[in-house]
Amino acid sequence: MRYGFFLIERVPREWVELPDGSTVEAPIGEGEARIKAWWEANHATPPEAAPEDQAEWDARLEAFRAATTIDEVEGTRGFSTEPVKITRITFPDGHVDERALGGTPEEKIRRRFTAENPPPGGSPVRLEYDAWRAASGLQPQTVTGWAAELVDGTERTDVEIRAHRWTQGFPAAEVAEALNRFAADGWRVLHVSEDRGLYSGPHAQSDAFVTRARYLLGREPA
Repeated sequence: MRYGFFLIERVPREWVELPDGSTVEAPIGEGEARIKAWWEANHATPPEAAPEDQAEWDARLEAFRAATTIDEVEGTRGFSTEPVKITRITFPDGHVDERALGGTPEEKIRRRFTAENPPPGGSPVRLEYDAWRAASGLQPQTVTGWAAELVDGTERTDVEIRAHRWTQGFPAAEVAEALNRFAADGWRVLHVSEDRGLYSGPHAQSDAFVTRARYLLGREPA
């Protein structure tokens, strides 16, 4: 029998409803970045940069990448105390990124460099975005959401739980959907444990709701 864990935890999130009716959920502080990413995918028309300007920018990006170090270190993730391998990115300015989310190391390096060094031809696009953003009326809202991950041996995989609203104080439908996906891979639930906190609920000022849950999973070797 091989064992694993499906872990979920109640966390604050930012939630945004976009102009096309779709919604995005992001960690606190990243709602604006998701709005801009949507605009870039649906509205942005960036001008082409002069070849020599683009080449110079590309060379500076390569120098920034070369000065950035990527290490595999031992640490902990989320609310687990089990040691795991963590990818640590140390940027030239000393900033350290050990987050599991946010993309690959290559994506994080390029995103940080671009934030401080807009690519050639970016200024008109920025002005266009600022005008659109000011007129959009979009406002990220802080909501209670859920962070989740699947632990399989030393491997930890983030699992998206898109539960903006739920009943009974728990995202039952979204958790069931995730467990059904795991079942298709041969996992079955062996045990469930949970932590609870006191919240103002519909029936009392101090209802006990789930704050964390741990699903012990097992599957037979292939």
